[in-house]
Amino acid sequence: MITFTIDNIGKNENYKLVYDLKYNEIEKTEEMVSVTKVKAKNSKEEIIVTKNKIDATVKETKLEIEKTVEKKEVRAGEKNTYIITLKNIGKYDAKDVIIEDKLIGNAKYIENSVKIENNDNLEIEQLGNGRFKIKVLPKEKSVIIRYEVEYLKQEEDSIVTNKVEAKGSNTDKVYPKEKEGVKVKVIGVKDLIQKILPKAGERSKLIYIILAIIILMPSIILRIEYIQAKKRQNMRRNRKR
Repeated sequence: MITFTIDNIGKNENYKLVYDLKYNEIEKTEEMVSVTKVKAKNSKEEIIVTKNKIDATVKETKLEIEKTVEKKEVRAGEKNTYIITLKNIGKYDAKDVIIEDKLIGNAKYIENSVKIENNDNLEIEQLGNGRFKIKVLPKEKSVIIRYEVEYLKQEEDSIVTNKVEAKGSNTDKVYPKEKEGVKVKVIGVKDLIQKILPKAGERSKLIYIILAIIILMPSIILRIEYIQAKKRQNMRRNRKR
């Protein structure tokens, strides 16, 4: 509060008081209200209220983003979980942060699989597959987004690449340390044995052989019985002659 005292103001005299104010830095637009009161011993008190809109100070801050995946190798037709971790490592709140996530390869996002962690009091909007908007991400705050992807069925092996980036209205665009993206090897399914065979490492050949025997054994037995029946039939014919 500032107080000014004038000993005497003559009839028809005017006084103009000028002073400067320095506003503190703010991150949100606010309204400042100034109240001026004028009172003399021989006059009524007069009150003047002035309102001013104070624009927010735009402060640059810094984001950090990380992308991981649960499985680095899968079979065609399987699902996998991807994880985005975004953190505000700057000194100020990040505004209007857009997260862009892209899948490159023979895969698709699974609808309704998105789960957001550490989102207390955060306004987060899903703009579509792999796109999110965070209205305000406070300083030192992090948010985790999980979602599932399904790798489409195919015969040949392939690689699916996932890339992500984030940018706020007061931040630079950021990428994970692996700028080339997270890569997942998708093993194609070529025959029945591969469809039912789990990943077996070095023992895969042996398991293939065992499964092949199990699958083919009924047809082998039937073939042997058919050959033996044919032989018995030929022997009976020869005896009749």
